[in-house]
Amino acid sequence: MKKPVYVLPLMLLLILLSSSLASCMPRMSDDKQFSREKAKIALYAVNRDIPALMGLLHSTEFRSSELSAYWLGRLGAKEALPELDVLHSRNRNLCCPPPSGAFGAAAARIRVADLPLQEQIAKLLAIAKDYEHEWVLASEVGRILIDYDDPRILPALRQIRTYGAQETAVRLEIKALPASQRLELLVKILTKHESPQRAEAADLLLREAGAAGADAVMKLLHDQSLDRNPLAASVKNRAWLIVHAVGTKDQLEALSAAGWKWGKKSFPVKTVKKVVNEKRMNDAIDKLSNSNYLIRFDAAMALREMPLDERAVPALKLATDDREIIVQRASLEALSNIDSDQIIPIMVPVLQNKRREFRYLAAKALWKRGVRRGVKVFIDDLRADDAEVRKWADIWLERLTGMKTDYWYGDPVEEREKHVQWWEKWVDTQPSLP
Repeated sequence: MKKPVYVLPLMLLLILLSSSLASCMPRMSDDKQFSREKAKIALYAVNRDIPALMGLLHSTEFRSSELSAYWLGRLGAKEALPELDVLHSRNRNLCCPPPSGAFGAAAARIRVADLPLQEQIAKLLAIAKDYEHEWVLASEVGRILIDYDDPRILPALRQIRTYGAQETAVRLEIKALPASQRLELLVKILTKHESPQRAEAADLLLREAGAAGADAVMKLLHDQSLDRNPLAASVKNRAWLIVHAVGTKDQLEALSAAGWKWGKKSFPVKTVKKVVNEKRMNDAIDKLSNSNYLIRFDAAMALREMPLDERAVPALKLATDDREIIVQRASLEALSNIDSDQIIPIMVPVLQNKRREFRYLAAKALWKRGVRRGVKVFIDDLRADDAEVRKWADIWLERLTGMKTDYWYGDPVEEREKHVQWWEKWVDTQPSLP
């Protein structure tokens, strides 16, 4: 018996509908994608499958790319060097996602792999110490030094103010302690807050400890003596975020009963009111003129994390012209947190800075002060040769303005140009820069 003539068109229609529905299905979340790719990377690393690891260097999940780079470095994959160098030059100056030194660190590790172990460590430590020129690379090299066993590493890393170096230093410090004393040391580092980098390392390791880490910091939330510490608000907020991230249901319920509730913008409602601590602010401002750039950098980082008023503006303005890039950046970040129109004439010239991350910092700070034309730096980058730069310029335009065009960073130049011209017409309607 012959099938009706309409069966074939109907089948074709169903196929088209199914493919359309598949394209409309929500994409897998980043965490789920990373979880799956992380398992693959572990398998590839065990089997020393270099081509497979190199394939994941271009994963849409950035954490997978970084993890692949780490294993390529650890396996000494010399065939991956050209690709790692390209990715390092592309990613070291990104603003969002944050700049990454994972690819450069993997390349550095491969280049020293044939040397004797002592020489390998010496060369990697030299890179980790040279962070005024290559901050993200130095930080990541400091992080991978955890894989080497040498008594010189800990004393050297203690002196290096990068997040990667301090993470490794703190890991090595707690490794030498009995298990019963490790959490106690991490809580002490978190409370003392000697530097943002050490505090961040303690925060990370307390989260890794799970419920035990959450239990260790819960007492900080009820410690009234801590309120005498100028950084009490920061410490308690960190403690609350740790409990919320890794705490058990019982721990969260106990805090909720004590009045700690989750706010609308991911910050605890019950917190210490942030007030300007004049003595601490003035001490940090004085250190901005110190001859040692490490002291100037620590001072700028401290000012970035504390409440400030207009009195800090003149000193921070001078620090934005510091000869060290890391001091300049920290000073700009501190200035952007000050609720004052005095920062506007300082930020406007930064829009012309040769470093993209500085231009973006200035544009975002000016937007918060109501100066809209600063977003032209993002509009200009919609024409960038690098697709990653175009993508994040588009993302930041949408985040700041709340407007979304049909611009897609992967479209042909002619198609992208139509949307860029629309943005240029829009920005011309905004008030002129001061």
